[in-house]
Amino acid sequence: MAQQRPKNPSRPPQRQSRLGLAALLLGVMALPAALMPVLGIIIAVVVLIVGLVALVRAVRVPEISWTYPGIAVVIAVLALAAASLVTSAADDKIKDCGATTVDQADDCLRDGN
Repeated sequence: MAQQRPKNPSRPPQRQSRLGLAALLLGVMALPAALMPVLGIIIAVVVLIVGLVALVRAVRVPEISWTYPGIAVVIAVLALAAASLVTSAADDKIKDCGATTVDQADDCLRDGN
């Protein structure tokens, strides 16, 4: 028979929080949203806030694992960086076109002129 490792009685088993899981799922959904200029930044910031709240809660409560919120924060930072790059590139493209109205900017981005 295989020997079982004795459990550490001073450390309670950790559980995953629903907020941490929600932050992780939102973080995964924020990655494709990062490809949308401006909206991707907003979504990534919201996910970052939710992830940080879940992470702070997990750090304060020893029974809650901080794995999911930690991963969510990392993903949110990556999504925020990607969204910033996409938004910057779109802004540069609009400036190169010389667009002054929203319709001109939309036409510039769609046509690639």
